Amino acid sequence: MKPALPIAVATMLWTAPAFATGTIHCETNVRDGPEIYLVVGRGAAGSVTQMHLSGSAGGFTTGNGPTAPAISQTWLDQQELKVDVIDHNAEFHVARLIGRRAGENRYRATLRYRGRTFPMICAFED
Repeated sequence: MKPALPIAVATMLWTAPAFATGTIHCETNVRDGPEIYLVVGRGAAGSVTQMHLSGSAGGFTTGNGPTAPAISQTWLDQQELKVDVIDHNAEFHVARLIGRRAGENRYRATLRYRGRTFPMICAFED
């Protein structure tokens, strides 16, 4: 009976599904507006695991250091893309990205950041 256990474990590991990640790139047509890169898990239950935002008004990368902003909640499916980012003390929203599907592998979104709202186009990158 004991030799069957290592064989069963090896079989489970061999057949375990791979967890692939991808990138969603978001940009705006607003001059000096922000640019976003999202790291996403692609699979049946896709999720956003990291956001990098850069632009003339500053930027951040979630989870990059003890005082970095953090992702508080996300939603990613065939119809919607939503990401809420909060400060490291969970006292206020830093950024909020909300989008709806606008064609294959694209979302039309809005980003609220530093008191402004930016129109964004977000697309999966290969």
